[in-house]
Amino acid sequence: MKICTKCQKPKKLSAFNKDRSKKGGHHPSCKECLGIYWKSHTIGSGNLTSEQVIARRQYGQRYELRKFYGLTVEDYDRMVVEQNGLCAICKQPERQRTRLSVDHDHKTGVVRGLLCHRCNRTLGGVNDDVSILLAAKEYLEQHQSVCC
Repeated sequence: MKICTKCQKPKKLSAFNKDRSKKGGHHPSCKECLGIYWKSHTIGSGNLTSEQVIARRQYGQRYELRKFYGLTVEDYDRMVVEQNGLCAICKQPERQRTRLSVDHDHKTGVVRGLLCHRCNRTLGGVNDDVSILLAAKEYLEQHQSVCC
């Protein structure tokens, strides 16, 4: 049992979303209260205009860039222009998300460039290990289809 911080009612743990960042591994507010909160803080609820929602999203993006990567929005925009709006690896525009992901070295924190979601996940999936990527390259070359 856990007490919701919003409604103050004791509820089963299954009534709370899991959240590894929180003590006890669950969100402090129950799913029902979170649903009410999000419905009242989105477009169409009558409480927020589309401009307010956009402003909140932009604030979140600025905060994320500064906190996690030490970048300003101007730094990010400059990088986008330098890369012609394309992923630094596959040279394609972002297909799955609204903006390119900031790629950084997890050991040093140094920002390397902007990647599409797919390429960023690929590097993360191999833990930035060049030897795994080279082995994958060799594997693909060995099994390359011979075309007409």
